[in-house]
Amino acid sequence: MVELNFKEEIIMSKKKRYVQVGLGGRARMFYFAVAGKYSETSELTAFCDLNRTRMELAARLMKEKYDYPTPAFYGMEEFEKMIEEQNFCFCVIDAPITNDKTSSVMIDHKKGQYDVA
Repeated sequence: MVELNFKEEIIMSKKKRYVQVGLGGRARMFYFAVAGKYSETSELTAFCDLNRTRMELAARLMKEKYDYPTPAFYGMEEFEKMIEEQNFCFCVIDAPITNDKTSSVMIDHKKGQYDVA
């Protein structure tokens, strides 16, 4: 059996796997696009947000409109756990970027780095 590294898994995967960080005002356009128009080529595996109610609402709306399965939920304090557990290709970040520790992790993640100073 051949072990695939992360990049090879992305190339060979049938669907691009997304996680979404931040589920505020404009987040719906991203998760509806994955659940609807791009569902043949994409899947949304996890939400990460400060507010669990927003994640639950987003999951309910996706279920009602597209009969989409509920993604995993992670609080912002679980961002690194999400990185470890979810085998995703892309991270959609719809959250304010500030100088706090969480945002620093997100910025580093976008560069393919996961260390927190």
